[in-house]
Amino acid sequence: MIPRVAKAGRSFKGAALYYLHDKQAMSADRVAFVQTANLPTNNADIAVAHMVDTATHATQLKQAAGITGGRPLQKPVYCYSLAWHTSETPTQAEQLDAAKETLKRLGLADHQAVIIGHNDTDHTHVHVMVNRVCPTTGKAATMSNDRLKLSDWAHEYREQRGELHFCPERDKNKKRRDGGEFVKDDSMTRQEWVTWKKAQTKELWDEYRNDKAAALPSRKAQYDALWQQKENRFALRRDEIKHLYKPIWRDVFKRQAKELADFDAGLTRRIGFALGQTAKSKVLGVVQAIIAKGDLRGDFLEQQAFERGEIAQGQKQRIADASREVTKAYKYDRNTLRDMHRQQDETAREATKTKVDEIWQEKRPLEKSGRDFDQTADRRKDKDNRQEVEREIRDQNSAEDLAAGDEQTTDKEIRAIRERSRNRQRKRKERSRGKGGGRKLGR
Repeated sequence: MIPRVAKAGRSFKGAALYYLHDKQAMSADRVAFVQTANLPTNNADIAVAHMVDTATHATQLKQAAGITGGRPLQKPVYCYSLAWHTSETPTQAEQLDAAKETLKRLGLADHQAVIIGHNDTDHTHVHVMVNRVCPTTGKAATMSNDRLKLSDWAHEYREQRGELHFCPERDKNKKRRDGGEFVKDDSMTRQEWVTWKKAQTKELWDEYRNDKAAALPSRKAQYDALWQQKENRFALRRDEIKHLYKPIWRDVFKRQAKELADFDAGLTRRIGFALGQTAKSKVLGVVQAIIAKGDLRGDFLEQQAFERGEIAQGQKQRIADASREVTKAYKYDRNTLRDMHRQQDETAREATKTKVDEIWQEKRPLEKSGRDFDQTADRRKDKDNRQEVEREIRDQNSAEDLAAGDEQTTDKEIRAIRERSRNRQRKRKERSRGKGGGRKLGR
C-alpha cells in the first residue's frame, strides 16, 4: 500500500477533468468506478458542483454555524491516491473501505469526497478528491502531518493482514519513530530535484564540450596529414613534369649551341639569319652580316633566349595546372573531413540534448499524484479546451442520465444546483466613489 499526496489545488473542475477522464482525452476508459461520500448524489459531475458550491459559500456556512474569523481558503482541493502491490487484486469494496478509512484517519470523514478507481496501470489504485471545507461548519480542515498519518495507516493496514513484507522500509521507519528518532522523508524536495537536474545537465554538457576539446588534437593531426599529402602529391607531379621536360631542354640546348657555333663560323649562316629578319631590309642585313657581326650575334642570342622562354613558360604552366588539380583534390578531402567532424559534433550534441531532455522530463519518484495534479493544472490553463470539455460534460448530463445516476436527485434539486451556479456571487474589487475615492486628474 503506497499513499501519495498531491499538492493542494484551487479548482475542483480541473481536478475532476483529469481524474474522471482519460489523459488528454474526453473518454473515461480508465475509470473503473466512482463513489461519493457526504454528497447527495453519486453522479460525479453533480457531486463536483456541490463541492464547488460548498467551497464558494464557506463564509456563509461559518456564519450560519456561529463561527467568526479566519481567512478565506484559497486551495480547497485536496487529493491523494492509494496504490496496491502489482500482485494484489483488491475488490471494489475493499478499495472503497480503504479510502474511507484514510478519510477518517485524516479527520475528513465528514467532508465531501469523490473516490475514483483507475485501471490504467499494472497496479490497482484509487484517487480520493476531498473538499477541505466542511459542508456543515464551513471550516477548513488542517492537513498538517497528513503524509505521516497516511504512512501510519498504511503500516497498520499491512500489519493487520500480515503483509509488512510489501513495504519493509516503512516498517523500519515506523520502528525508528517509535524509538523517538526523527525520521524525515529522504526523497528530494522540488528545489533539490531541480538542482540535481541542473547538475546532471551541466555534467552532460561539460562531458560533450570536453570530448569535443579532446578530439581537437586528433583532428588537427588529420588536417596536417591531408596538407602533407597535398604537398607530397604536388612535389611528385612537379618532379614528373620536370622529368618530362628534361630531354626537351637537353635537345634545345644542344641544338642552340650548334646553331650558335655555325653562326660564329660561317658568313653564309649570318647572311641567312640577317635575311630572315623581316624587320630589316635585305641590303641592310647583308651589310650588317659582313661589317657589324656583334650586333647581329646579339639578335641571334635574343632569338634563342625567346625560344627557351616559351619552353620554360609551357613547363611552368603545366606545373601550375598540376598544382591546381592537387589543391582541388586536397580541398575536397579537407571539406569531406570537416563535414564528417561537424556531423560527429552534431550527433554528439543531439545525443547530449536528448539525454538532457530526458532528465528534465523526469519527475520526482515520490510525486506521482502531484505530477497528475500538475498536469490537471496545465489543462485548466487551456481555457478553450476547458470550456469545450465542460460543454461536452453538460451535453452528456441529460435528464435521463441524471435520474439513472442517482434516484434521490430530483429535478428540483438539479435546477437548484444550476440556479446557485448561475447566481454565485463573484468577488470584484469595488472602486471607491465616495470622498477622496475619485481618480485624480492631472493639471
